[in-house]
Amino acid sequence: MQSSLDHALNYISSYKQAFSSKEIQKAHEALSICYRAKGRTQDINEEAMIAAYVSARMPATYAAMDMCFQMIKNVFPTSILDLGAGPGTATLAALNLWPKLKIAILVEHHAAMSRFSKGLLNSLNLETRFEHHQKDITSFSSPKEYDLVTLGYVLGELNQEQQLAALKKAWDATKEFLVITMPGTPHDYQTLMFARDFLIQNKGYIIAPCPHRNKCPLQETNDWCHFSVRLSRTKSHKRAKKGELSYEDEKFSYLIISKKETDQNFTRILRKPIKRPGHILLDLCTADAIKRETVTKSQKDIYKNASKKIWGDEW
Repeated sequence: MQSSLDHALNYISSYKQAFSSKEIQKAHEALSICYRAKGRTQDINEEAMIAAYVSARMPATYAAMDMCFQMIKNVFPTSILDLGAGPGTATLAALNLWPKLKIAILVEHHAAMSRFSKGLLNSLNLETRFEHHQKDITSFSSPKEYDLVTLGYVLGELNQEQQLAALKKAWDATKEFLVITMPGTPHDYQTLMFARDFLIQNKGYIIAPCPHRNKCPLQETNDWCHFSVRLSRTKSHKRAKKGELSYEDEKFSYLIISKKETDQNFTRILRKPIKRPGHILLDLCTADAIKRETVTKSQKDIYKNASKKIWGDEW
């Protein structure tokens, strides 16, 4: 069975055929300037720039959303509210994991982005009922709650007042889980901490990545909480990124918050495990502080388990 991402890549390839390679290249350059200048996707308002965006960025943001959803894969939501939906990335990743989603509501204020996501998702020929709302997420009001609500790569495009408005609307619409993803930068980490504080104050329970509800121990340091997911590049993806490598690593930060109280009995691996002869070093986020644990070969089963762990895993 074809994955939702494979389907999306085929759809993107067909979509790009409406533009010449020169138009796509020019749009991609404009997109790069946009990111460097403002880091905002709301400056993308031409169809060719949508084609450039989905070619260059959608595979990476999809990989990040998919990694987050894997952490709650045994939940089986039936409805999703995708706020700041862009080209439909979060919804697409959710459908790949939960193909029996009954309803998906996508809110995106860019007309071209909204048209693209509508065409892409309808081409899946699923029984899911899709609703597309071309609105700003701070002004969108939901009359009901949804099992899963997402804010994917969108909070950083808003000022703090708008962020607060978006968080309130997202949390009010959340029946069970709210998933927030952002680029893995120090600035976006601070925005995520703002969201984390708001959600904890409003009776939110952290599912991941934090193993506690205390203040993030990295906030008083020069470090920041972020993770990485590796994805393969197709030929068209490599061309779009002007890259030679067959893969790329997407750095991102995230929060998964639940309205249901949960028991937290784990730590989180915050950096790539350091493997040395005879032992492995794990940097862990705990309820008290960031701690380094040394696992030696003499610990046998524990060492075997540690050797399989990667950055971002529970421990």
